[in-house]
Amino acid sequence: MTELIFNYPIKRFKSNIRLDLKFPNKLSRWVVWSYCGFKKNVRIMSQPNVVVAFREIKEGNILSEIILRYVALTLIGEVKIGSIWCEGHCDSIIAYPKEYFTVNFSESGWRISSFLFPDRSRKQPPYPSKLYPLKYENDQNWYIEFSLRSGGVLVIPCLEFFYRCFGRSGEVKRLITTYPWDIAVSRIIGDFNAPKSNDLWKVKLGKGLVDNDAIFAAHIKHDKVAADAAKWIYTQIESNYNYISNPASI
Repeated sequence: MTELIFNYPIKRFKSNIRLDLKFPNKLSRWVVWSYCGFKKNVRIMSQPNVVVAFREIKEGNILSEIILRYVALTLIGEVKIGSIWCEGHCDSIIAYPKEYFTVNFSESGWRISSFLFPDRSRKQPPYPSKLYPLKYENDQNWYIEFSLRSGGVLVIPCLEFFYRCFGRSGEVKRLITTYPWDIAVSRIIGDFNAPKSNDLWKVKLGKGLVDNDAIFAAHIKHDKVAADAAKWIYTQIESNYNYISNPASI
């Protein structure tokens, strides 16, 4: 992989958290480039880490080779793709342009693909790798692809989609990736047994959750498809599911 020049502006952006990322040069600035899957925590009943790819920003907006670091899952909301870190703090972010898309969440409206296992129906990777190069040519991370009405495809890393769409709080993500399903569910919705209704789903949120988690909680309580999808995440992590082929490089 060669160095890369990017042409997007950078704006000030301050985060309140501090991370000990142990970069080769602590005074350099490092941009979050991509997420590279989960890394199971060696401690039992502890939240997994996310393998995060960083690139050093050199003079002239030149990005160096990718390096990988572990970040706790619940901190990913702060460690956004495009955020720039120096001495453990985020002080700025790449000002990517905002775009809006209409997508179809029905079964026929999306598909899963990766660079290692391209979509069999089209036999091509999620996007041309030169547009946004990753650490490995045959990167194993999974992507959700939405077909757009205007033509073309919207490609989203599965881990990004998971963190943004599976509930609102970081606590929901921590619970469903850290504990077996029966424990996770009991801590998300507890033992609240409301009378069933055809047009109303009632739930009681567990400790540490916020009101905006209610939609996700209601779906895993009343919607088997949603519950099965959420349950599968912990199963993969518990089975040492890991996208990185060479953990020693981290």
